[in-house]
Amino acid sequence: MTEQFSANLGIAEEMRCTDDPVLGWEWVRDELDAGRPVLCWAEMAELPYLRVKMRMSRHDIVVIGYDDDAGTVVVVDNDRAESQTIGRDDLARARSAVGFPMPTRHTCFRLGFPDALPDLRMAVARACAEAVHGMSDPVPSMGPTAAVGAAGVAAFVADLDLWAEQFPGAALDRALFSLQVFVEKAGTGGGLFRRLQADFLADVGGWLGDPVVLEAAQVYRRLAETWSQTAAAAVGPAPAVDRLLAAVRRIAAALPALELDGVRKLAAVGQRPGPDCSVAAATVELWRADLVVDGVRRVGVLSQCGPCRVLGHPGELDGDEVA
Repeated sequence: MTEQFSANLGIAEEMRCTDDPVLGWEWVRDELDAGRPVLCWAEMAELPYLRVKMRMSRHDIVVIGYDDDAGTVVVVDNDRAESQTIGRDDLARARSAVGFPMPTRHTCFRLGFPDALPDLRMAVARACAEAVHGMSDPVPSMGPTAAVGAAGVAAFVADLDLWAEQFPGAALDRALFSLQVFVEKAGTGGGLFRRLQADFLADVGGWLGDPVVLEAAQVYRRLAETWSQTAAAAVGPAPAVDRLLAAVRRIAAALPALELDGVRKLAAVGQRPGPDCSVAAATVELWRADLVVDGVRRVGVLSQCGPCRVLGHPGELDGDEVA
């Protein structure tokens, strides 16, 4: 995703990885000293502010500052509204993990932001076309037997009929709890990323005044709500089998058709013609600021402004919300 996002917005991107912790930290420090925030992979179980038991080594964080005297760094994480100050040792452990799905290897991304972003309409069309490809003709990332894309959603819903047999006793309750976590938490923004997609489409549809984009936003809003309702039905006081049979399967049955409708709507956005207005009228600008807060330098604070300087979401370096 980082590579696609960067290429679409003309951001120069270099992925760096090493098993040398000293070199790994030097890369981060040098970028911060140059005034650039640093996107890093981190093992989420080693980040003290998350307090999670689940291990996942590809959790993305952005390092925005450090204090050598205190031995701390300041990071931004999608799971927390405010920036977090953690120990350098905590960051080093998170960046040297060897668990699922792969070793972190002190991986970070050197990002060079352009002076101006590409035309908004074209960037949105490219992003939506890539999403359509990912849902229609995906390359399985977890092996050749993995069910992914729109077909994966259909396979998931069909598999629900087998869950009571495949997860006997307390295992079914744990599986349903995990379903709720992976749909609503785990960095998805709620609704299994569909809420982020809906917000993105609503924002750019408003900036462009494009009803086709706004129609896609409405479908993804319904998708987000249906995924969230499925997740909510998975937990509660009722017996696990009753939750599965009476609620989860019934609500989830609508997902395959909704996902296909979403793909069709994104395809329509991806096929939109080029802009019929000036590039300046459809450009999203990134604003950067260097701040000193509580004695710690925090670099590259990003925000977005759309046409007519309509304020958008805070910018993310690995954004699901922007094209």
